[in-house]
Amino acid sequence: IPEKYPEIKIPKHLRELVLECQLTKWIDSAIHAKYRCHNQQHYLLRNGKIVPVDASNTGIIQANMHWSNGLHQFLQIKHGAKICAESLTTNFISNVTYFRRYGSNLFGLTGTLGSKAAQKLLSKIYNVDNVIIPPFRKKQYQELTPIIVNNEDDWYENIIESSMNKLNNGRGVL
Repeated sequence: IPEKYPEIKIPKHLRELVLECQLTKWIDSAIHAKYRCHNQQHYLLRNGKIVPVDASNTGIIQANMHWSNGLHQFLQIKHGAKICAESLTTNFISNVTYFRRYGSNLFGLTGTLGSKAAQKLLSKIYNVDNVIIPPFRKKQYQELTPIIVNNEDDWYENIIESSMNKLNNGRGVL
């Protein structure tokens, strides 16, 4: 980073890291924070702090999490919040190394292990066993007939109509 930009203060011992690794990630994060990351959807602003929300999966508020690659800091700048330092992960171990090192002492449960092919791949790569445990209750999942519409307006109208029907019947809608 040229010396003519005094507002960008990066310690000399980190300049190579920034130029070779971080700068493009920071630029992407700045654009993401400005145009694609939205308050009340991807994060909440609570007591002047950015609180991430797992918007794409569970909707759970992740109060103790900070985004990496400067995204958290750019969101703080966007909202005029106090900027926290970006942390660098100093220790990293790959999943394969982790399983090889601790495999005989690891146990886990998931409801989303994947297809038979995915299970076979996991068994081969990580040298682990998979056991299917039947559910305690019968699944209530029902696949409904797809609704096909001609345009986006009709699509939104169908979503609204379906949601309102569910709400009027006392059901929750996500």
